Amino acid sequence: MQKSGIQLNVDVDEKIPILFVDRYRVQTALFNLIQNALEAMSEGGKIHITARAVPQNNAVAITVRDNGPGIPPELLARVCEPFFSTHTDEGLRGLGLAIVQDIVKIHGGKIEMKSSPYEGTQIVLYFPIVENAASVELPHDVPSLNKP
Repeated sequence: MQKSGIQLNVDVDEKIPILFVDRYRVQTALFNLIQNALEAMSEGGKIHITARAVPQNNAVAITVRDNGPGIPPELLARVCEPFFSTHTDEGLRGLGLAIVQDIVKIHGGKIEMKSSPYEGTQIVLYFPIVENAASVELPHDVPSLNKP
């Protein structure tokens, strides 16, 4: 990030509730979003990550926003499709946002994307707040959900 001239700012509201999520999967989702932002801003820029409670939605919103070139409107609806990529170089491409979308879905959340040409992209991940963690039935294949 430093070599690319990218500034990272993280702002986490101290009053957000604890989320009962698979921390490794959520970390993967955030890394994918940051990687996409880095690739979009080859000439430098800013990435701003926030986490805040959204009581009206009974959720916590984690937002990753950059000031890169943005996603063209005609492509915005397709960016979460597996293997869809605007990159022409070889390699495994087009899975990052599909993975992010799947991670959010398995946690019962939702994803919102906004992008404006030359102004950047904002992706918001909403994870539901669990009021009574003791009553949550955890998937058997996600043992790390047992550890906050």
